[in-house]
This record gives sequence, C-alpha cells and structure tokens, in this order.
Amino acid sequence: MNVTHDSDPEETREWLEALKAAVASGGRDRGLFLLTQLEQQAQQLGVVAHVMPYSAYQNTVPLAEQAVHPGDVALEERLTAIMRWNALAMVVRANKAYGELGVLREGDGLSCLYTSAGAIVLDDSANITLHGVHVYVAKGGPSESGGDGAHLWKDCYFGPRPGTSQWKGADGFLCRSTRHGATLDNVTIRHTADDLQNFHGIWGKVKAVAGTQLTLETNASLRPTLSNARPGDRLRFIHRKTGAFLGEAKLVAARDFVLTLDRDATPFAAAQASWPEHECAGWVVQNCRWEDNFQRFLIMSGPGTVRGCTFVRMGSNLSLNTGMGLVGGIPSDIRILDNTFVDVNTRPHGAAIDAFAHNAQGQPGMPPIERLIITGNTFVRSGGPAL
Repeated sequence: MNVTHDSDPEETREWLEALKAAVASGGRDRGLFLLTQLEQQAQQLGVVAHVMPYSAYQNTVPLAEQAVHPGDVALEERLTAIMRWNALAMVVRANKAYGELGVLREGDGLSCLYTSAGAIVLDDSANITLHGVHVYVAKGGPSESGGDGAHLWKDCYFGPRPGTSQWKGADGFLCRSTRHGATLDNVTIRHTADDLQNFHGIWGKVKAVAGTQLTLETNASLRPTLSNARPGDRLRFIHRKTGAFLGEAKLVAARDFVLTLDRDATPFAAAQASWPEHECAGWVVQNCRWEDNFQRFLIMSGPGTVRGCTFVRMGSNLSLNTGMGLVGGIPSDIRILDNTFVDVNTRPHGAAIDAFAHNAQGQPGMPPIERLIITGNTFVRSGGPAL
C-alpha cells in the first residue's frame, strides 16, 4: 500500500477544498465532526483499523491556546538540582555505611509509586515451593490467586535491598480465592505502602434466582473461583444489607455466572455468597518478620494461624474484618499465638489487634466472627490498647 502516491490529484484537490469550505462556514468544530465521520466510515470499509492511531495521552491543546506556566521555572530547576544532589549524597553515605550492600542495583526502586503489579504471581496453580527467594522490587510483592493453592514460601525476603530504603507501592502479600491457603515460614516483608498481608475470597452477589438456579452479578474478580468450582462446593449466603445468615447450599453445576444449587434458591434473592472452599482455608504464617509497613495485616478468611511472628513499626494493625464489599469472607477459626508486636498502630486509641464484624451498612456484629483464639502474645508499644 502506497499512501504517498496521489493517483488522482484532481479528486484530492476537491476533497481538500471541500474541507476548507466547511471550516470557513461552520468553524473548527464542523471540520472535526466531518473528519470523525470520515474516520468511522473508513473503519467500516476496512481502510483503517478499529483502534485509535495515537495515545489517549496526546496533548490536544494547540500551542497557541496553552496557558502561560504559572510557576517560577528557574526556581523549580534549582530545587530539582538540590534534590538530585541530596539523593546522590544519600547514596554515597549509604555506600560508606553499608559497603557493597548500599550500592543501588537494577530493580531497586527510588519512589513510592502505587501499582498492583506482582513480583512473583502464582495464578491457578498448586503445591509450589519457593525457598530462599529474595526480591528487591519497589513495584509489587508476591501473590496467589485461584487454583488449589497450598504453596509454601520458606526463608524468603521481600523489601528494599539492605542499605537502601525504597517502599513497595502495593500489597506485601496477597492470597485470594485459592482452595487451600499458603504457608509462610520465616518470611520477611518490609516497606509496603498498601496492606501488608491479605487473606480473602471474593463475594458473589446474587442478581437473580429461579428454582434451583442462581445468577450472580458479573464480576471479573470472581472468575478464578468460578473456573475452579467443583460440584459439592459449599456456598454460605449472607443478607447483603443486614449481614444475617440465610443458609447454605452445595453447588451442582456452574456455567459462567449461573449456578445450579442442590436446593431452592428463592431464599437467597437478596444475598451475597461466600465460598468456604475458595477462601485460602488453612493458611499458616509462622516465624515471620514484618517491619516498617504502612497498612494492615488483613484477615478475611479462615481457618488460619499467625504464630511466632514479629511485627515492628506498623502504621496500622493485625485486623480481622468481614468486608461486605467486593473482597472478603468470614474470618472464623483464627489463632493468633505467641507473636511480638512492637510499635504497631501507635496512633491514639489504636489497637495492635482488632476484630470488626459488620454488615454492608457498617452496623457491627453481623455476620459474626467466631472461634477466635489470641494467646501468648507480647505487646511493646505506647498509646492505645493491645486488643
């Protein structure tokens, strides 16, 4: 295809003159409208692809219409130079203090940029062991989603390279919608800017019922659960507003977001469903160290155990929450044993451990968190209560 050769100059001139006349009489907006209509017609005829040929971030403001920069450019350039010099001085100081450990390497981050990227992602998998893994990435942490799960993370480290201090702009560790929970043994996670740890499933919100069939609202986050659903899986139905328990059913068949149950679905018309077989059941976190993290160690599913771990300088706390929105579950059968909490959630009246059962309206108590054991823990902190 030769788009530079003009096979009919006379016709080309007529098109250009017509466009000039339209703009002259109807203005710039009229010209843009005609060009948009031509582009759509060209797409229908297969002349151009059905995609925009430019980035959505292209500057569409003509240079003549741009406003004068409101700041002091010279001052801003000087401040930029000072900050660069300060960053260089920090690196030099770290090199002197830590030697080789203070040297910046590829993969070390310099800023706190929020992202949901994962350094190691285990999707729809089972029984994988990661032993001695050290990851110095600022843009994400390890995550698991879907499949049978039951992965083992042993003697791993996620955080800044020793001697540097970048922050991870995402969750420290995400475990969701696996049939069996992960085991974290002697894992260290430092400098996370979002939740330190997440254990949860995905709520299925009921859209319609008919006989034994139930249709869920379309939700891409629920697909890992649906793709691994098996006949006999349990569903627990909670009233979407009040949090009251409405009953249980077993799955007979699933086709996309349409489920067939082993009983009449009518009582569940105003419900959302939790999937006990797809909420990381049986997870274990033991002998781990969590240091200088911004948000929560969030537990929204069970059974699970946190044992023999050390939590140091956390902006939030270890939190059990029913979470009646998109993510969640009911964190029952949780054991929190023989851990040490140092300067965790030190804001006024902030607890190092909290459990908050609530419905979608924020009212406490429903659905309940049950069979919670907290014993043998040590709290070294100022400010609010331990629990």
